[in-house]
Amino acid sequence: MSALGALRRRWEIVLGVIVVSVGVLAFTHEHKAKTYSATASVAFESTTLSDQALQVSGGGSGEPQREADTEVLIAHSPEVARAVAQQLHIAGTGESLLGDVKVEAAANADVLNISAENGDPRAAAELANAFAEQYIAF
Repeated sequence: MSALGALRRRWEIVLGVIVVSVGVLAFTHEHKAKTYSATASVAFESTTLSDQALQVSGGGSGEPQREADTEVLIAHSPEVARAVAQQLHIAGTGESLLGDVKVEAAANADVLNISAENGDPRAAAELANAFAEQYIAF
């Protein structure tokens, strides 16, 4: 009963703390920087270099997950990022762009989903599309 009694005596302080906490939470939520995401999807072929050299249409190495993982690494590589930086006229090596981009292989399909995040929706779309274009060119 003493804790309940203390709350009754100090209800104004408790109410003040709750009101201030809700106000700070609302202010923080309203002024938080917005982040936009855009995704470009790219199909990739499951053929090996030796199949291409011999002009054989094979089914790849027979390890689709390994092939997909390799394509993810290529699409999210520093080499592709440098080409994206050149395409978008961004100063620097372009490797800093890798932090804004995520590449995943779609389940049960030979497709890469390249997602980019930015505070500007147009910049997010340009970045995702540029990574897709430069992956294809690579």
